[in-house]
Amino acid sequence: MQNSSTYENAALIRKRNERERERVRLVNSYYDRLRRKVPFLSTHLSKKRISKVEILRASITYIRALELILTADLENSSSECELCCLEALNAGFTTQLSNDKLFNQI
Repeated sequence: MQNSSTYENAALIRKRNERERERVRLVNSYYDRLRRKVPFLSTHLSKKRISKVEILRASITYIRALELILTADLENSSSECELCCLEALNAGFTTQLSNDKLFNQI
């Protein structure tokens, strides 16, 4: 009797582990898709591994940079913020985003 219970428990554990592995694969695939959408990250795909935190920070910075460009366009001004934003998008930065001029301006 105890043997069948042990096998059932083992089967449940295997199923649970497989579900968790699938969940992790799915989350990783979404991070990969996000990384490919951010221009200055997609250019560094083969150079080094980018952490999930770096992907999120870069994505936030990219979204904020786009917001700044739209705001500057709406105001019809060529502000320092817009220039900084364009420089940041073209520079291809991927590290120390919290210390970046653009990140701190927002």
